[in-house]
Amino acid sequence: MRTRGEWAEEHWDVLAIVAVFVLAVAVRLTLGVAYNVAAVRLESPAAELRSAPPTPGSDPTPRYPTAPYS
Repeated sequence: MRTRGEWAEEHWDVLAIVAVFVLAVAVRLTLGVAYNVAAVRLESPAAELRSAPPTPGSDPTPRYPTAPYS
């Protein structure tokens, strides 16, 4: 039976790849959370106040102009 040290020495390349992958996932998650926090803080709070609420009975779906197909 091999010890842990012998197994790790024979499979160091696999351990290195797994370690790099785990580190990359951790960095990606950290940067994703930091970006979302920064985006929320930089968002203008007045943007919500600018849009008027729809009047009762009106269709809330936006209407976009359509171009005819040629």
